[in-house]
Amino acid sequence: MLSVRNSAMLWRRTVVPVSLCLLMLSACSERPSVVPLAPEILVPRNLLTPCLAPDFNVKTWGDYPDYVARLHLVLAKCNSTITVITELLYPFNETSSEKSNIRESK
Repeated sequence: MLSVRNSAMLWRRTVVPVSLCLLMLSACSERPSVVPLAPEILVPRNLLTPCLAPDFNVKTWGDYPDYVARLHLVLAKCNSTITVITELLYPFNETSSEKSNIRESK
């Protein structure tokens, strides 16, 4: 009986004050930093439209160069759209702007 009484006294004298002290110390901690909100629209909708290949209406061999030129224009448009999206998503990525500068110089 004496050991139960001693353990109860020990509990009241040490564990309860320590837990109360820990509770009070946690109240003194810093407030969490404010997280900035992300914009609702990350990428403009006009940059997300699919790039469609021009209609294949080649009837003679002489029509192929025109079709190939139109395909190259569509590919260039899609690549520029991808470059803009990449720069919007990763604004501090220097490699994307360096690559575009290298392409323009060629």
